[in-house]
Amino acid sequence: MAVPLAGHTGGSDTGEKGIPPWLRTSTASRTREGADVLISYLPEEEKDAQETVRLVRDAGRTAVTVPGDIREEAHCQRIVDRAVAEFGRIDALVNNAAHQMMQPGAT
Repeated sequence: MAVPLAGHTGGSDTGEKGIPPWLRTSTASRTREGADVLISYLPEEEKDAQETVRLVRDAGRTAVTVPGDIREEAHCQRIVDRAVAEFGRIDALVNNAAHQMMQPGAT
């Protein structure tokens, strides 16, 4: 069976803070389809980023992390430089910087 993203690499600018492990589809779904990923996240989101790394590695793929703030141009350059150094190229870059909050009473 063909794997849609086999051999592809991608970057994501989120450690997926506040998202339960079973719902970490942004990064984890790409790895299930065969992609290796680079995850950028704010340093205070280390725990969430490492949980995402665990899910990626459990899927048999490679995860590289780059902590920093996507609002800083130098950090954006570090993301690109690290992805190229680790993977040799970037096939896709997902910019999904957002903060998730639960609303009391929301379902």
